[in-house]
Amino acid sequence: MAGDESRSSKHSAPVASIATRIRRLNEKRQDLIRRHELFMRRSIAGFEDLGRVCSERGLRLAPYLPQPPPVFVPVTAANLAAQEDQFVVFDYGYYQWKTMQLFTEQWTEALVANDPVTKRALLEWVDNAGFRVLHQSLPQTLEAYVATHSAHSFQAVPEKNWNAWWTGDAV
Repeated sequence: MAGDESRSSKHSAPVASIATRIRRLNEKRQDLIRRHELFMRRSIAGFEDLGRVCSERGLRLAPYLPQPPPVFVPVTAANLAAQEDQFVVFDYGYYQWKTMQLFTEQWTEALVANDPVTKRALLEWVDNAGFRVLHQSLPQTLEAYVATHSAHSFQAVPEKNWNAWWTGDAV
């Protein structure tokens, strides 16, 4: 009988563990959705400010079309392992995206302010963060930034299939 009790207690532990893992992954998913939305709103607001400054200086910038956030697959016991792997990848990718987004926003602000000290500090910061940025390829003036982005309309860039990437169907 003692063996039966230990067997049943061992058997019930993984069920509780799966339920806990599902709950934690759902919480993490909601957190990632909130963080993505926050950064998208911040990006759009920054872009609107940039558009205003460009208009004041007589520069024209191509329209920006934000991509919708990915559709998240509900976490279930059946797809838990795959979801865990994807959350790890997405969270790591989110960190990289967040860092480069912050760099881009601050670089643009430095261009708007025409501030070489901030530009040097930003280049040092992004290099120290472990990102390889080709310094010579960065626009050094707001005019160069506008010319680069006007030449490459955001509409011409093929859309990334976020749903396929998220569900693992991307090729």
